[in-house]
Amino acid sequence: MHYLLGFPYSPDGSDPLQQPSSAVALSGIYEVKHQDGRTTLAVFLRGQQFPSCPCCADAVRYRLEHSAPYILDDDDFRT
Repeated sequence: MHYLLGFPYSPDGSDPLQQPSSAVALSGIYEVKHQDGRTTLAVFLRGQQFPSCPCCADAVRYRLEHSAPYILDDDDFRT
């Protein structure tokens, strides 16, 4: 895995797939790729860990679809 400014990236431009138990680097909407080929979408916040799947365990992978900063991490919304 390569990192740029602390975030994972692939030098060839492809999207890196994240594994269960790895830390979420960017808050946003992630595509969840299951072992049987199904895909779903899920929201994860920076600092969380990607979970294992109840059906395919650690064979599940995650790919960032859209980054979406958590609103309370935005200076304009802090109290």
